[in-house]
Parts: sequence; C-alpha cells; structure tokens
Amino acid sequence: MPRRTKTISEPTQSAPTESALAQEATPTEPEPTPAKRTRRRKTAEPAPEAVVATEASAPSESTEATASAPKRTRRRKTAEAADTEAQPREPETVAAETPPEAQAQPAKRTRRRKTAEPAPEAAAPEAETAPTPETVAVAEVPAAETPTAEPETAPTKRRRTRRRRKTAPAEAEVAAPEATPTVAEPEPEPLPPVRHPLVRVQFQNGAPSILFGERAFAPTLFFGNPYTTEAGVRVHQQMQLACEAGVHLYSLLITLPVRDTGAIEAFDQIRYWTALGRETDPDAHFLWRIAFAPVGRWQTEYPEAVIRFADGSVGGPSVCADRWWQLAKEQLVALVKLVEQEDEGGATLGYHLDYGEWFLPESAGYDTSEAALGAFREWLRRQYKGDGVVLRACWFNGEVSFSTATIPPFQPSLPHGRVKHFYHPRREGRWIDYHRFLSDITARRILELARAVKEFSQGRALVGAPYGYVLEWKHPHAGHFALSQLLRSEHIDFLSAPLSYASRLPGELGALPVPVDSLNLHEKLFLSEEDYRTPFGRASRLTAPSTGHHLGSAQGEATPDEDYNPPLHTAQAVQQAHRRSLAQSLTLAHGELWMDTWGEGWLAHPDAWAAAREAQALWSLRTRTPQTPPEVA
Repeated sequence: MPRRTKTISEPTQSAPTESALAQEATPTEPEPTPAKRTRRRKTAEPAPEAVVATEASAPSESTEATASAPKRTRRRKTAEAADTEAQPREPETVAAETPPEAQAQPAKRTRRRKTAEPAPEAAAPEAETAPTPETVAVAEVPAAETPTAEPETAPTKRRRTRRRRKTAPAEAEVAAPEATPTVAEPEPEPLPPVRHPLVRVQFQNGAPSILFGERAFAPTLFFGNPYTTEAGVRVHQQMQLACEAGVHLYSLLITLPVRDTGAIEAFDQIRYWTALGRETDPDAHFLWRIAFAPVGRWQTEYPEAVIRFADGSVGGPSVCADRWWQLAKEQLVALVKLVEQEDEGGATLGYHLDYGEWFLPESAGYDTSEAALGAFREWLRRQYKGDGVVLRACWFNGEVSFSTATIPPFQPSLPHGRVKHFYHPRREGRWIDYHRFLSDITARRILELARAVKEFSQGRALVGAPYGYVLEWKHPHAGHFALSQLLRSEHIDFLSAPLSYASRLPGELGALPVPVDSLNLHEKLFLSEEDYRTPFGRASRLTAPSTGHHLGSAQGEATPDEDYNPPLHTAQAVQQAHRRSLAQSLTLAHGELWMDTWGEGWLAHPDAWAAAREAQALWSLRTRTPQTPPEVA
C-alpha cells in the first residue's frame, strides 16, 4: 500500500535527481544505498522523515526525495499495465543490460532506466525547481495532483493501445452487420436533358405575358372540352375560328384515369390533339387541363377514400385519401415524362391541374370519409403541437383528445340547406378547425402535385390550378380559403376562376372571385374563365338549364332547381359581355380563357370572336404602357 501511494508522482523528475547526485557525489559509490534507505523509510513511514533527511543532507538530497516519488510512480503504472507497456518500453529501458539487479525491487529498475538518460540536460531544470526546502514540500503535495497532468504523455499511449485492442473487435463487429444488409440502393435515374423551350410568366409594365422561349404571347386562350367524338368535332371547328382571330394558345381538357395505364391513355389524347392542332394552326401551343378521374372499382379498392356527405350521397375520392392520390401522382408524373421526352413537349405550355375545381358543394355537407377523419386528427396534432389541454380549451370540451376527435356534424341553419358563415371562437372551435383543415389539406394536395410536375419537367412548364374563389364562395367548408399557400409557392405559376355567376349578364358588374392584385403582387398569372352560355351551336337550347354539368351552386341566393349560369340570348349580348371582360383584363392585368365548357359550340360563330380580334392589338399596346398604381380609398 505505501508503494502505491508514492508511485503516483511524475516519472519524468527522476532523471534530473539522479543526474544531480552523479555530479555532486561522483567519487563515492555508496550513495545509491542511502537512496534505497530513504525509499524504504518512505514506504514504511510517512513522508516527514524523508523531509528531515533531505534538509539535513543537501539540496541535492532533497531532490532525491522529490525524485523518489516519481520513480515509484512508474513502478505502480508499470505494475497496473505491465501487459500494455512491456512492448513500447523495452527499447527505452536498460534493464536487459543489467540482469543481476533485475531481480531486485522495481525501484532499482526505474533508477537504472533514468541514469541511462543524459544527466547534464536534466540538471539544469532541477536547479530551478528545488533550491529551497519549501519546494520539497510543494513537490510532495502536487505529487498526488500530478497524476491528472502526467497521463498526458505516457498514459496516452496506454489508452491508445487499450482502445486499439478493444475497439478493433468492436469495429469488426459493427462492420460485419453493415456489410451484410447494406444493399446498394439504386441511384435515382438522371433526368434527361431539356429538349424544349422554357415557358414562364413575365410581367412588363405590370402586364403579364407568356414567354415560350424568347417569344411572347398575350395571355388569351381558347378552352375546349372534347370529352366525346361529337364534342371533339365542335372543338376543332372553334380552334380554326380562334386561329383566324389571332389566338394561338389553346387549353384542352385531358382526362387522366387514375389507374396503372392512365398516363398512356392520357398521352394518346395529347398526341392526337397536338397533331390535329398543328395541322389547323402551325403555331399552336397547348395548356393541358389535366382532370383526375376515378375509374373501375375504385370504391372497393379504396374504401377509405369514398366521400360520404351528410345528406347520404356519395362523392368521388376525398382529397385526404393519400393512397388514391399517390397513384394519381404517379400517373401524372409518368404523363409529364412522356410529354417532355416526346415532340409533343415542343408544343406544350404547361399543365392545368383540375379535380372538380377543388371545392366541396355547399348543401351536400362535410367530407366524412375515413381518410378525412384520420387526416383531420393528424392536422389537429400539428396545429396544437400535441398539447391536448389547448385542444380541449379551444373545443370547449373537457374529454376530447387527438385520438378521439371526430368530424363535427353538418348543421345547416339557413334556407336551402346552407350553413352559417360565422362561428363563436370560444364554443364552436370544433367547426372552425374543421373548416380550416379542409382548406389546408386541399392546398397541400395541389402543391404536392404541382411540385411533382415542376420536378419532372425540370421547371420548364407552367403549372396552375382553379383555386382561390374567396370572393365568391360563402360556405366555409368550400376548401378554397388557403390561397396564401399557393401564392407563396414557387411551384404555382397561374390560377384560374370563372366570373361571378351572380353578375355576369351584360350591364352587370362581372365581378371576379379572386383578388387579382394579390396574384399580380406575387407575379402569378390569373386566367379569367369566360364560360358564357351563348346562342351558338348546340347551346341554342337556352331554355334547358345546364345544372347537369355544374359541380355546385355558386349563386348564394339561387334555389337548387334554378340555373347557375344564365344564358346570353343574342350575338350582341355575347359581344358586350366579351368586351367588358376584355376591358377588365387590360385594366386589372390578367389573362382570359374563352371557354366552350362542355363542347357544345358556345363559340362556334365568327361573331363570338370579335373581342378576341381586338384583343391582340390592345395587349401589344398595354405591355408598352407603364401601369399606374391602383387607387386606394
């Protein structure tokens, strides 16, 4: 035990002490024996005797007392890690040259090791550190503290050797399991080089234009819906009239069946209409309106996606149905790849993503599907950051939790099955949260699809959607009240919306349902959908309401059996409505879509294109005229 306590001191100080002894007592050889005695005294008795002996002898002896402790330090450390230091210490020690004393105590070995070191170099620092007896006491006190600083030199090697021995097998153990399961994941396929010109929206003097490469087009398009063979014939005739009026941009509805072969089926339509359109108009460019369509036994394959309204009716797949929309996204990506890799991409402006205009009807009720319930609970967790106390306080319900929250009941309190527009923030937080959720999940779904199109078209094509009817819809569960998310997104280039159905006749306001200035502020193009019912073509049967085609009543005061889209009975009324919309587009700086919504030939007459012929020259003048800031009352 006493040997272990004294072996804690520094091993490096032993060399200077022996060098000093060698210089002061060179003729006398019995000096090593007193050192042995002092060592034995310290091992048997406390340190004070050694201090007295050193003070009586000389300062050199005091250095021996201080050096004796470091010598024992090495003995202790060599004893603890004899296996580790045996190999590195062998070249430094001289123990192999003196076999007779190797049998003696380890103290002799430490001395002989250090006497082999050059004495004169170590003598100089010793004279500085131990000239007074006080330093001896100081040297004894730090002897216990020096182990913390000493391991920086020698013990580091020991630690390294130990770590190497211990970590080497550990690394082998870790490497073995990593090597077996690690399978080289296939790297994502590199995107092919961009073959076609870049398409973008540009604002000049506050007026938007569509750039196809370096060529600028006025934002005026013809929309047709060739959903049947007869409708396709009428759409083709109207494309010829549009070309004669100077319109070379076309928007055609392309149905994308959500199944494994949907992309190929949709691409066949695009290929057909691209070839037919280029024959009619060699300068034709197309904005494909992609309509996602559930087909086959989708209700059986995706039972959680079926929308079940409060009135008992069943709708299409919910926007919350992740499984169904994953397949739709895959088919959309496959379609974009086909278009961008083929020659049809050279005539493609972009993709207009449509799914029932992304809204729920007012009177049918809420989306109560299983997918909507699960998505609503996840939305609540994110919204309240997992704090159930805040949820119960906002819902005014002390028992609700994130796992038990349900969709609130549909409670129409106004005539014709309409719901109220304002809710109490303290007691009706349940309804407020659900309405916010519907808008948020709808905007997220649109952005997910738009991001995919931008990625696989390599940012070349335009992407937009019909969304943001915030000035038209009155029911809070429409799903259109997250417009800010789309305006802030870099993946959205344009939005579209029809004129207000409540004020679109000649002499009326023709109000827009979207805040156009907000879109211009974010450099997004707004396309006004001019879907007027005209007396041309099959639309001559103006007495028949067109409610069979609409997705939901946008006119708040209308009853369900009234027509939502009032007809225009004369060619003069059509021209007046078109000129009003043209003046509005030039003033507010937005584009126009002249629409034949159902392929009935609403624009199948030269008189219907009078405003379009005037628009080309006016748009050229508008882009050269600086815009004045809007007046604010």
